[in-house]
Amino acid sequence: MSWSVGSSWDAVVVIVSLLYRVTRKLLSVPGILLRRDTTKEAELFVLRHENTVLRR
Repeated sequence: MSWSVGSSWDAVVVIVSLLYRVTRKLLSVPGILLRRDTTKEAELFVLRHENTVLRR
């Protein structure tokens, strides 16, 4: 099997692309976990406000 310059360059591009995607996924996990808490707090705030309005 003989490798040409173009095909070895393609392999490097694929590896770099995969590493980039894996890194992005790993770095997005803490953001998702933090966003869940923030979203839950916002939903509770809205529900409390709705209760206050409905009690009037």
